[in-house]
Amino acid sequence: MDDKTRIEIFLKRVEELKNTKIVREGYDSGFTLKWTKESGVLNFQFNQPDEDLFRSLLLSLRHFLQEKEPTFINRIYNICHRCLTNEKHRNYLVKSRKFLNEAMKSTGVHLNIDQKHFSPSYVWDIYINGLYFHGDAEKSDVILKLSEHEKNLVKNELYGFVNASIKQIIYVSNIVQHAILNKGIKFEERSFNLALHVDRKGLAA
Repeated sequence: MDDKTRIEIFLKRVEELKNTKIVREGYDSGFTLKWTKESGVLNFQFNQPDEDLFRSLLLSLRHFLQEKEPTFINRIYNICHRCLTNEKHRNYLVKSRKFLNEAMKSTGVHLNIDQKHFSPSYVWDIYINGLYFHGDAEKSDVILKLSEHEKNLVKNELYGFVNASIKQIIYVSNIVQHAILNKGIKFEERSFNLALHVDRKGLAA
């Protein structure tokens, strides 16, 4: 598949992502901590989106975050680096890739449970491949063995990572669309070596 085709599919997938209900309307996620002197107990209160809508969102988002997909976001960054003619736009996307790589490492909370670090990229992997779309028993067990409180904390990491990913994916799409409209993207043309076989029999000396 050539670069131009990948970019066309990427832009189409981004429109599908933007048209999911949860992206159109937005959602709240996160948690608050409450402690009262009387009880002496620290309580977590979580804000979470509708589970069915969130799962539907992930069906679209996974096209950009799974390495085997043609629209894997790191592959799109690489194409843009090769094909965008505006250096300023290329630099914007260098920063965007950095933001996304940082989001894979941390959402601002360093979550360790039983000496295991639940980074956003790890949380994404165990949910996508363990529960949502695949049946990896080892990965699903990681989640199922958690207490309800721990599951909420881990899920909060997933929400934060998803938000950060969507932001950068749409940002890349906006840069690419601007480049196309302003003829600021030049795709490399394939070169073909043609082997010519000439039958010289009968040719005059």
